[in-house]
Amino acid sequence: MLTLFMASCGNSGKGETGDSDNPNEVKLKVDMDLGELGEYLTVDDEVLIKLEEAEEDGVQGYVITSSIGVNVKKTVASNYSFGFDAEILDENHMRIANFPSFEIESKRDYDNGDYSSVLYSGQKWATVKVGTKKEDWEKKDHEMWEKIRKEGVYIRIEPRYSSAKFVAYKGSNNSSSEGMTSDDSSSDDDIASISDESDDDIVSTSSGSEDWDELLKSYEQYVDKYISYLKKASKGDMTALSEYPALMEKAQKFSEKMKNAQSDMSASQWAKYNKITMKMLEAAQNMNE
Repeated sequence: MLTLFMASCGNSGKGETGDSDNPNEVKLKVDMDLGELGEYLTVDDEVLIKLEEAEEDGVQGYVITSSIGVNVKKTVASNYSFGFDAEILDENHMRIANFPSFEIESKRDYDNGDYSSVLYSGQKWATVKVGTKKEDWEKKDHEMWEKIRKEGVYIRIEPRYSSAKFVAYKGSNNSSSEGMTSDDSSSDDDIASISDESDDDIVSTSSGSEDWDELLKSYEQYVDKYISYLKKASKGDMTALSEYPALMEKAQKFSEKMKNAQSDMSASQWAKYNKITMKMLEAAQNMNE
């Protein structure tokens, strides 16, 4: 479970936008520094943040949700996934609290080199949904929420990864193009084809002769599809639920075989492997929150 806010010092003072009559929501003005990304997209001027009580699997908790409208003016590719880091500011632009990162669903084009994350033109949403158990929601969390609601005026956003680079995408502007994957685009046939793979199909050559760059690419494709099925299973998709144990087992075996080959990979290849594995683990953790 995630702790929703980390407190930091800020000036007192009542912000007109943040002082909502509803104790469970706050509307803030968007203050942004998009850097290079600003060439490709614009975002809404305001954002609504909601705090709600929820129950999942019999566990009571608090969930915070928010979304920012994003207008992508022209298709853009990046060497990292798309999203915004955020923090809450008061009327004097002093920080009140950090805020969870906003995520923007994007596509993948593995033929586009390092710039494999692609955000197509059109209207998108950058979203947040995180929660914590009720018994873990402490007095300081209530106090922080009240401070945000009463004093918050701005939400400062910037690209999630400071080292991210952005370029105009030159590939096909067709989300169903070969080689592209999205979190929710996989069909039941995709699930069946993955579950029917043997372990030898996953890693078919010895470590001494393996093309690790190609294998890492295959591993990342597998993880992206695994995450998609995980989301489907969490929404009660019966096909995805029935296939999930086999998919998880194969993902773990794939990871183990890659890990055992650490000595055969370069430092950059090993770093990429760790990054892909963390993406899978974080997705599984998020589904359990």
